[in-house]
Amino acid sequence: MIRTQSPQSAHKRRGVSLVHLLIVITCTGIITTAAITTIISMIRSHGRVAGNWLPQYQLLRLTEALRQDTHAARIADITTQDNAPLLTLKTSSSSTRRVTYLASHNEVIRTETDGDKSLNSEAYRLPDWTVRFEPVSTVKPSSITVGQSLTLTCEHFAPNSSTAKDIGNRVRDRVIVTLGLDHRHANAATTEATP
Repeated sequence: MIRTQSPQSAHKRRGVSLVHLLIVITCTGIITTAAITTIISMIRSHGRVAGNWLPQYQLLRLTEALRQDTHAARIADITTQDNAPLLTLKTSSSSTRRVTYLASHNEVIRTETDGDKSLNSEAYRLPDWTVRFEPVSTVKPSSITVGQSLTLTCEHFAPNSSTAKDIGNRVRDRVIVTLGLDHRHANAATTEATP
């Protein structure tokens, strides 16, 4: 015997049941929740990496500018201004052109002046860092001349640091620079002058 289906029963079989619809909605919700959780954790991770990387980049920029300025300088004075370390670099004792580095609470400000005229000012943001300028010699003169060295010391809180030397909860980065003409610049100048 051949069975024939009525039009109403054929229509019922082609439809989607409420159970199927609920299963699809639940699966979509689970996949969406997992995707959103992953995206949020990636954004937080990126923020932590950027937060650690930016001060290191600022320190790199600061040390490069300090190296260039000290190699061009002949005299350096280390003093304080409003209880903040102040480094003043001059090409000669009679020169009105000078470069100063003022280490305030959250930044180091580099200012280039000629007399009373400000030529350039640049800020290096170093939040929660302590910055000091010190002469390398054991006798601490207020003035450093050509051939003598000074140290830029930066300390900051970094409990998870594995790249720098840990001092309790503080990490210390040091840069030693010497006043006077840098041998790399001297060689470049003689090479360019040679035919």
